[in-house]
Amino acid sequence: MSEQENASTDAPPPPPVSPVPRKILVIGGGVGAMTAAWSLATSNQPVELTVLQMGWRLGGKGASGRNMTQGYGRRIEEHGVHVWSGLYENAFRAMRQVYTEVGRAPDAPLADTFDAFKPHDVIVLDEFWKGQWLPWVIRMPTNEQLPGNPDGKMLPSLWAYASEAVRFIALIVRGMLDPTGQALADKTGTPTAPIGQEQQSILGTIVESIIARVAEGLAEALLPVWKIVMALVGELLEVVWNVVKDNLDDAGTRRAWIMLNFTYANLRGAFADNVFERGFDVLDELDYREWLSKHAVDDGGLMLGSPWAYFMYDAEFAYVDGDTNKPDIAAGASLRTLIRMAFTFKGALIWKMQAGMGDTVFAPFYLALKKRGAQFRFFHRVKALHLGGLDGRTVTSVDVEVQARTVDGREYDPLVSVNGLPCWPSGTLWEQIAEPKDHSINFENPASPSLETYTLEFGKDFDAVVLATPVGTLPHIASELIAKEPRWQRMVDNVKGVRTQGLQLWLKPTAYQMGWTAMGQPLLAGFHRSDLNTWADMSHLGPRESWGPDAGRFPLNTTYFTGPMKTTDDPIEENKRVSMDLVKNAIGWILPGATVPSGSAGPLDWNLLVDDRETPGEGEARMEAQYFRANYWPSELFTLSLHGTTKFRIAPGETGFHNVVIAGDWTENGFNIGNVEATTMSGMLASNALVGYPERNAIIGVDFGRSVPKGGG
Repeated sequence: MSEQENASTDAPPPPPVSPVPRKILVIGGGVGAMTAAWSLATSNQPVELTVLQMGWRLGGKGASGRNMTQGYGRRIEEHGVHVWSGLYENAFRAMRQVYTEVGRAPDAPLADTFDAFKPHDVIVLDEFWKGQWLPWVIRMPTNEQLPGNPDGKMLPSLWAYASEAVRFIALIVRGMLDPTGQALADKTGTPTAPIGQEQQSILGTIVESIIARVAEGLAEALLPVWKIVMALVGELLEVVWNVVKDNLDDAGTRRAWIMLNFTYANLRGAFADNVFERGFDVLDELDYREWLSKHAVDDGGLMLGSPWAYFMYDAEFAYVDGDTNKPDIAAGASLRTLIRMAFTFKGALIWKMQAGMGDTVFAPFYLALKKRGAQFRFFHRVKALHLGGLDGRTVTSVDVEVQARTVDGREYDPLVSVNGLPCWPSGTLWEQIAEPKDHSINFENPASPSLETYTLEFGKDFDAVVLATPVGTLPHIASELIAKEPRWQRMVDNVKGVRTQGLQLWLKPTAYQMGWTAMGQPLLAGFHRSDLNTWADMSHLGPRESWGPDAGRFPLNTTYFTGPMKTTDDPIEENKRVSMDLVKNAIGWILPGATVPSGSAGPLDWNLLVDDRETPGEGEARMEAQYFRANYWPSELFTLSLHGTTKFRIAPGETGFHNVVIAGDWTENGFNIGNVEATTMSGMLASNALVGYPERNAIIGVDFGRSVPKGGG
């Protein structure tokens, strides 16, 4: 039997009929763990929750901290660039509940959810054209809805999105016909040249006779007709390509064609592979760009090499071994995500947090769960889960390593106040620690020393376990489960993570003063000049930090970079190498006024960097006061959705073990992509498996684009 057949036919043994577990261990502190804990705590079931957390803070891959060292402005330090999307219906719903539970005063910092998250409507794709990096500024539409509304509309059918996509194709072609040349003007300032009258007549016929009417006239019962129409549209787009291919130096024409071909390839592929009845997962055996290439109009690779085709790869760090020459992401997961992004967001596509993710998300989670009676054991690192029971499928004990002891055995108080906002520090609050005495220890390092090991026992200390650490940690802490259950072995062999990296710069001038004139405070993706290929202007966070008021000590620009990181023996050195190459050789493409000499391909003007240390650095040494981040420990890896691996994921409640559920973006959660919403859905499914809450049909999108919706709940 093949590996694929094994993956699909192996079924977990049914769990025994038993009462709702009372004592539940939650292992981990990321979004999946916190969502599972919150769902359990609000289930009205008499559960007792204990969260076991390595180190001093919650957050997992989304953790952030405040640098409390003198001269660093209590600045926010992140794992990378973190933003939320308006499609995160379940995640925002949880946040709204959590903020209500915390109950901050109306005039407090981040008083409620929509003080903490603000809509952002500008994204930028960096397009490489004839030796230049050109910003492709896109102002996304907005609407009046708020994500997480209890009465928010449910997802319509895939057929409704197909009609919308056809309308979008018509809109693009109409824009290419605009005789004023303004509809698709190059947003960097160069207007689009009008298309000639003869060409306009040809394209007008296309639009009026075919495309514009398709969206109005076809219904779900007419799949064969849709396929015929897609074939006709493809032939007609060949005509469009022959019209525009000699005018590609015009940015508006080139970009209109790329969007047209990209939309068409996705739509035609969806009909060709009948995802409307078979579901998205059938596409996951192919890489996304490989799948697009099967359905796009042949334009010599223009669209397939464009930032639109690479957007999902950059957003998901989807590069094998962190190597940007090895892009890989499952086609079905990509298409599901793009449809959700294009059509199901509320308010705005992007919502920017108004402080660090730790401050905005995980501090409220901690405070709300504490109010609900959850116990948090920081500096408690899980070493191993052990199996027992009559069939060997019950976790009967959990070994836990104690990393530190607090003064007088007090409960560790993990938060600090920064300008009145409860925040996580970037390191241990050593004044609360009695042992160890070595203050250089980083307790988030899985190899850091421990003081002792103790054992928690089934039936006494816990009844069930929520295992919510990243998939890369499972071989280290769940080896018995992997050995017992072949599906677990296949999961850890195939569902992989990737190293990521970040760089944060605090600069004295604004981005506009440094030459970024395209638009606003952008979120930019696709800058493949560097492995740090995503840039976000996060200057709105400056007032949430505590910089000195004097000129030159307060950053008017806060810049974050992030991207995949190659697998090397020295990841910290690799992060610094990539970061220094960016600021020495590539920063001028984004901030041309920040280089020496200004407007050149030279290095960053080091004097622009904020360095508020007691003895500021000179020249390049001022980079020492910035923040470098290499994420390479198993607990920090970003989960990939590689093609051919979806079938190896395990659903949170289908682990094959009686008292274990799993949570994380690496599980089979209905989204199967690396984002906050997928992880939230997984945590909710884990809670559903344990206590029946929330009901499955209350988890928005969990069966969106499935061939046969799963039961349960």
